[in-house]
Amino acid sequence: MINLQTRELVLKWKKEGKKQQQIADLVGCNQSAISRLIAKHKKTGSIKNMPRSGRPTPLTKNTLAKLKAELRNFSQMELLYYTIQRTAMSGKAQSKSLKCEGQISRRR
Repeated sequence: MINLQTRELVLKWKKEGKKQQQIADLVGCNQSAISRLIAKHKKTGSIKNMPRSGRPTPLTKNTLAKLKAELRNFSQMELLYYTIQRTAMSGKAQSKSLKCEGQISRRR
């Protein structure tokens, strides 16, 4: 990932007429990364990263704050116990899925 200062330099060098490969060599990245950065600047007019899309949380800010406060009240032993339980549960699920994969591969 190219930091913001370097991105500004890339645009400056491009305006000065340097080729993408020359800029990539100066920055220490691939030419394709320079090409994508220049294309992003042409399309959006910005060199900053846009916010990522994704499913928004169904929890309100107030609910999140309460959950964080509750987690701070847990003792280290309670957190360790919870972590061990979660790890054991995920291990069982993994072993079941591996058994299923083994049965599928034997059928073929």
